[in-house]
Amino acid sequence: MGIYDTLNEQQQEAVFCTEGPLLLLAGAGSGKTRVLTHRIAYLMDQGVNPYHIMAITFTNKAAKEMRERVDDLVGFGAEHIWVSTFHSTCVRILRRHIDKLGYGNSFTIYDADDQKSLIKQICKQYKIDTKMMPERRIINEISSAKDEFMTPSEYETRHQYDFKKKKIAQIYKEYQKQLKANNALDFDDLIFKTVELFQFHPEVLDYYQERFRYIMVDEYQDTNTIQFQLVSMLARKYQNLCVVGDDDQSLYRFRGATVDLFTNFKKRAHDRLGINVEEINLKTNYRSSENIINHCNHFVELDKEYQKARVDEKPKIIAPDFDKDKMPVLGMFRNNPQMLARDLTLLINNLINNGEASLKIRRILNKDYYDTLNGNSNLQSINKQKQNNAKKSKNLEKITLKLDEEYGSASDIAILSYSPKEMKGSNPTFNFYLRKNLKKLKKPIEVFNPKGRDLQDVKQVEIFCGLILECIDPHGIIQKSDKQIQNLADKNMNRWRYRAIDHIKSKPEPNEPVSLSEFVISWQNRHPKNRDKWPESASLMELAYKLITWIEELQDDVEGIVYLEAITRSIKQTGFFNKYSGNIVFTNSKTERESVLEAIWNIFIPIATGGVGIDEDLLETLPDDRINIMSIHQSKGLEFPLVIVDVGSRFKKNTVNTQNLRFPKLEPKNRSIEDSVRCFSSLGESERSEKDRSFDDLTRLYFVAFSRAENVLLLIGLLPSLDGYAVNNNLKQIPNVALGWNRDEQLVGFDEIYLI
Repeated sequence: MGIYDTLNEQQQEAVFCTEGPLLLLAGAGSGKTRVLTHRIAYLMDQGVNPYHIMAITFTNKAAKEMRERVDDLVGFGAEHIWVSTFHSTCVRILRRHIDKLGYGNSFTIYDADDQKSLIKQICKQYKIDTKMMPERRIINEISSAKDEFMTPSEYETRHQYDFKKKKIAQIYKEYQKQLKANNALDFDDLIFKTVELFQFHPEVLDYYQERFRYIMVDEYQDTNTIQFQLVSMLARKYQNLCVVGDDDQSLYRFRGATVDLFTNFKKRAHDRLGINVEEINLKTNYRSSENIINHCNHFVELDKEYQKARVDEKPKIIAPDFDKDKMPVLGMFRNNPQMLARDLTLLINNLINNGEASLKIRRILNKDYYDTLNGNSNLQSINKQKQNNAKKSKNLEKITLKLDEEYGSASDIAILSYSPKEMKGSNPTFNFYLRKNLKKLKKPIEVFNPKGRDLQDVKQVEIFCGLILECIDPHGIIQKSDKQIQNLADKNMNRWRYRAIDHIKSKPEPNEPVSLSEFVISWQNRHPKNRDKWPESASLMELAYKLITWIEELQDDVEGIVYLEAITRSIKQTGFFNKYSGNIVFTNSKTERESVLEAIWNIFIPIATGGVGIDEDLLETLPDDRINIMSIHQSKGLEFPLVIVDVGSRFKKNTVNTQNLRFPKLEPKNRSIEDSVRCFSSLGESERSEKDRSFDDLTRLYFVAFSRAENVLLLIGLLPSLDGYAVNNNLKQIPNVALGWNRDEQLVGFDEIYLI
């Protein structure tokens, strides 16, 4: 059997269609990576030089996976195939040719922290109050301008009557000037400068058009305007462009992604390149059971208005011919987050520690239920419906869940929510209670959720930061002397110091050859143990790595390692822009004070005020012995045997602050990046309103969540998010897109959800 015989009919068609432009609609679980790798193999079988083949992905993880698969499938010659992300592609091109734009080829790439530091300096230079105009907002504005290939001058011209944006234009101009002076680019520049290079140096463009005669772009539904422009320029000569994606999985409009570029690809390719596009649909889902596939299909078809935002006449996802366990879609809804966390803990404990979980059906959500709720929605009718459903459920066999006996582990379970945060302000969320309950079990079950807690509130981080502060600034004398430090930062840093002192008192191991107490005191007294003289300069990074010796969780725990990496990145980046380069300098009291304050302002204040988070690239590898709690965005591209989707643990009542997370009746207060910039682009204003696109975003979000499940899909939330809450014996409904409401405020619902 040949390698192509293992592909289904549509997959084969996509593999063999190599000449001319191709729109490949790849539904969830349809094997798009398999198709792309086999397409590359087929091109080589047809005599195409691998040197002429290019595959672009969005993430390093996806690029790595594709590279490994291509190497395994193709073997000899695979090393010549260009497989990379958009940004790494542009880096390779710019390293060779950026001198034509007046930069050195050994340019530096600034990350988010570097950007923030530079913007902070520029704001200080121009006396701009970052409380009124936060650095993050400025960076987002500059980023969105670059996404539209908009120079500082063009940005200023287009916003000449907007005072704040004129200020941003001023910062943007100075920002680009300083980047060039430092021979540096930010991530947005990588694509911007490549397009600029192609635009003003056609001989370079011609070289890469000749090089890349066959181009494939994965996850094309998440492209923005400048990425589309880059790909269009490269493909214009040979026109062998294959774009792959699924408009139902477009999640990054808030970052500037424009799904219209995918849904209208055929028209735009015709208009821009003058060519007709072939369309092939990969519709067989090999990931999920038939019940989950049906649920996903039903979900995206609930709302007629949403169909206008999809590819025209998009086919349904279908199940393969072979049988897969048909576990019904399950639901668990309780009165409050504590009760929900308790019952879910019991289920998970039985599943992992006892080998199986036996579930009792409480009621079934079906057509009768939806008809009742759409009709006379009061407590009496709902309770009657519950009783009827309970009677029906008695005739059902108990549902039993099991993990794979041989390979199953806690990592087979993923809990997806709009946000993985374990605290909202000072209030614990469902995720907080779940972690707490799982840890209290006789056989504790750990979770992996490093994004669930703010860095400044994690106990080990508090101790770690407090120890560093006590070493470089004993008793906070220098910290107290700077009256510009805001109250929140000062309060948190003092709290960290108290945590650190308590930790020192606990006498953590090791105690030999030097105890933690002895080490800290030697730093505070600036008197080395077993040495004659204190050094004139000491590296903060070295200090940090010595201190983690006494904090076990930052060395051995998978979440702790992520936290440590986030902090050390902040320490590293201080060296790029700052006078003392991440060192404490002891030549005299003045330099000591300055270097300590530099560390406080550039490392510890950002952490103390929530300015340092956990980047996605720190979470590429998931542990194999923990339950994964993550945002739905984070779950994109992943799959798990059991997926638990939080569709309403926060929806206690019909309040405005949760409305846009469940049913956006109002226009969003803040425009997305895409909406703020596309009016200036070649796309122009969207035909769809902001409110409609907010609905679209929610639909896509929950479609992605539901389609991560292989065998079992469990929806969880509070009872009010399901039935509404009682007001004078009546139920006030809470429309929720994830639970089957369309934007006409009709509860259309699903075929069946078994409530446990």
